[in-house]
Amino acid sequence: MSPAGSPLDTVAWKSRWRTRSVLEKVVLCGGLLACAVLLPPWPSAPLVLLITVVAGRLAGLPNLHLLRMLRVPLVFIVVAAASTAVSVDPSSPALSTSADAVLRACEAAARAIAATAAMMLLASTTPMSDLTDSMRRIALPSACVDVVTVMYRMIFLLLESLTVIRKSQTARLGYSTVRRSVRSAGLMTAAVLIRAWRRGQSLERGLAGRNLGMPLARPDGNAVSTRFMASAALVNAAVVSVSLLVALR
Repeated sequence: MSPAGSPLDTVAWKSRWRTRSVLEKVVLCGGLLACAVLLPPWPSAPLVLLITVVAGRLAGLPNLHLLRMLRVPLVFIVVAAASTAVSVDPSSPALSTSADAVLRACEAAARAIAATAAMMLLASTTPMSDLTDSMRRIALPSACVDVVTVMYRMIFLLLESLTVIRKSQTARLGYSTVRRSVRSAGLMTAAVLIRAWRRGQSLERGLAGRNLGMPLARPDGNAVSTRFMASAALVNAAVVSVSLLVALR
């Protein structure tokens, strides 16, 4: 099977951990995610980020790949943190903040960044087809897995459509002026929505043709490595121990 076409899936198929069992990577990345969410943000968040970067290098991910994957989520995290740190006074239009609010915002941002990095590590080392097969093997309803697969595919179909249409409009000087930019953006939105509707109907017919909900999972041919599982558990235990020791001081 070839990569699905998305940069994330392409990297996952080329990863050194591609042939490892999904269970091994879920134990490592899921444990790091739990540490980032449940433990005190200092020092758990920096530790999770550091371990994620090191694990990415061991998995053979390209340089700065995780950083590139974090760029878009980072924008939403920063905006959410800013809205937490700053509040609007109802009695006046002025904005107000406090040291406690800024501290809470920084802690929430650190947790979110570390948790997102852990999930990006899983996505960068495990192709979507392996994840969906694992969902079927653990008896997740096949209809839900099909919906996840279709939604994942639709995201990249829409991104591909946006890229093609924008390049075509740019070649025709569709963004040379403000007025043309607004008009081109409207036309692009309409074209993408129509194309998404048609692609969605095609995918729906395809699912109906193969009987939506029928299990199509493949057996997991990757044996679970006891050494990897023990190492993942040890890493997560180390993060928990260090974070609790620092918090109890």
